[in-house]
Amino acid sequence: MSNTEEYVSPDGYPQSPFNRNAPVNWYAFVIDGEVVWMQTCQVSLEFLNIVLKSDPKIIPVPDSLAGEVLSGWTWDGFEFHEPTA
Repeated sequence: MSNTEEYVSPDGYPQSPFNRNAPVNWYAFVIDGEVVWMQTCQVSLEFLNIVLKSDPKIIPVPDSLAGEVLSGWTWDGFEFHEPTA
């Protein structure tokens, strides 16, 4: 058996290949007190773990800004804004 295999979540959705030997952190995505998704993140992905541990707010990006919004942009609760100089 390979050390990397496709992981299928308990609800049947396939996820990215999973390296069974890599140490991981587990994250529960919770909506209104209910766990709706479990996600692992390899410990070696330090920046992503920092982001996930910071209790991020996930905002859908509108199609008109797809591929344009990057780190450094801001969200005012209604729309995204480019960084100012």
